[in-house]
Amino acid sequence: MQVHIEGEGVAAACCAQLFTESGQPWASSRIARPKLGAVMLSSQTVALLGGIFPATDLVSVGHRIQKRVVAWGQAAEPITLPHSALVISEADLLTRLWAQVQTPAQSPAGGWKFLSSGASCPQQQAFGTRLASVARAALKRDVDQSACWIESVDSGWLFLLPRGENEAATLIAVGKTPGALLGQSRIIAGLIGALEGAAAEFPAYPRIGVPLCGNGWLACGAAAIGFDPLCGEGTGNAARQAYLATALIAAVRAGEPVEDLLAHYTSRQMHGFLRHLQICLGFYQSAGSGAFWQSETAMLQQGIEWAGQVLREYAKPPTHRLVGRQLQPISPYMEVSHRKPEG
Repeated sequence: MQVHIEGEGVAAACCAQLFTESGQPWASSRIARPKLGAVMLSSQTVALLGGIFPATDLVSVGHRIQKRVVAWGQAAEPITLPHSALVISEADLLTRLWAQVQTPAQSPAGGWKFLSSGASCPQQQAFGTRLASVARAALKRDVDQSACWIESVDSGWLFLLPRGENEAATLIAVGKTPGALLGQSRIIAGLIGALEGAAAEFPAYPRIGVPLCGNGWLACGAAAIGFDPLCGEGTGNAARQAYLATALIAAVRAGEPVEDLLAHYTSRQMHGFLRHLQICLGFYQSAGSGAFWQSETAMLQQGIEWAGQVLREYAKPPTHRLVGRQLQPISPYMEVSHRKPEG
């Protein structure tokens, strides 16, 4: 049984590397897409990627963030919190990951398809309308390059990511254009000397593939779930999805029931998406009371109701658990033994 990976993002690279390490045949279609000027990777994500790509040294090429300054809520005073992360351009990240992947000498035909590109994704259910505008920002000389800044304003929110003394910072504006939101800013506007060039846009609302998988195919990465960058890290989620997706194919090859495996995959993704919506709701409810916040909060609440209903109607008891890089079946005895005694 062969696997064909469509996409060139983190999920595609991770799947390819995991298949290579386990000796499972695969091929890929590297579908190009616009890339973000910078992404921020938590220390957990850096470690996760290091487990898949041990020869990739992201620390030496990324800009280190050691704290985040948050001003969230109407007239909220900024607070400084410890934070451990790296800021790196998405193009540099993907180049370094794919450089470790050994491309197969021959491209196998047929078999399973992994859809990891937004361009090839199935229909998606979205909860929100917000877009993120990403712009280059020249910072003032005295700005602390070891911090990142997050600020809510009346019409949206701003996220400022320094990239080192010799690089323009990345400014993410959600709700309106960067210029419009900086006009409402009390904190971040004072850190920026000027914006450089035109801003690029990408979706910043939560979305999930419906369905997430089927007979002979499954979605992972951007084709499966899109996170709000305020409350979720797409890079780390893509790597975790790759572990589960490649383990699923190994279990199929081992003769495990395909229907049970696909139900498990869908259930795990849906639970993760529901949790993301719940986290988003808490932030959006506490940020402001204007039209933007009310509208996006209402759509998040609709998403939570929808995801909860889907899980109530279609979710099945877990049949497998991911142990390391393998999906192991849960025996009926194990399922019963983990139940709490009645009475």
